[in-house]
Amino acid sequence: MHRYKIFGVRGPISCLAGESFDGHSFIPQALTAGAIAVVTDRPVEGLGETVAQFLVEDTLVAYQHIAAGWRQRFTIPIIGVTGSVGKTTTKELIAAVLSQFGNVHKTRANYNNEIGVPKTLLELSPDHDFAIVEMAMRGRGQIALLADIAKPTIGLITNVGTAHIGLLGSELAIAEAKCELLAHQPPESTAILNRDNALLMETAQRFWQGKTITYSLEGEMCTGQWMGKI
Repeated sequence: MHRYKIFGVRGPISCLAGESFDGHSFIPQALTAGAIAVVTDRPVEGLGETVAQFLVEDTLVAYQHIAAGWRQRFTIPIIGVTGSVGKTTTKELIAAVLSQFGNVHKTRANYNNEIGVPKTLLELSPDHDFAIVEMAMRGRGQIALLADIAKPTIGLITNVGTAHIGLLGSELAIAEAKCELLAHQPPESTAILNRDNALLMETAQRFWQGKTITYSLEGEMCTGQWMGKI
């Protein structure tokens, strides 16, 4: 997977390495754009005395730690959204509703992986009242990592299907991977689950014992409230 460069305007550039390029190659452009520091895994010559240089073992891990630290500055509701299908649609619907009550920050495009989630969090500002963070995965441990970084106050799982079954082997394994969101969100947070997805509900009970809100299009036993037609 490619790891693209991340520029910081009046902030640092984290030099992420990829299969076809090296983020270190973009340092001159980043400095021209306003970056004032470099996070790098090897010494960079010729930066000058005014550019700070942070030497780390792994630039991606450092980037994720920086994002996690920045997220901790905010006490606003942060909603983590994952699921086999419907993540983006759900994110957009939540954003549309919450925009009636304040300024919403949300995942843009497909920035929903180990690089995109930190990018989304680093774009948080004091002007935001809510944040919605989409989380994708390609295997076990990835949702756990993203939840550890984002620390959502609400974790929503849309469903469990067969997407990525070639990588994980079974729908149960997919359900367990999705429920990493519940296992790694703060214990005082809230889970929102699709009651119509039996496998999701069964698996979630093993990962989460905290506050839970359920919704359903088919059954009657759910804790969400019908607010009217959109």
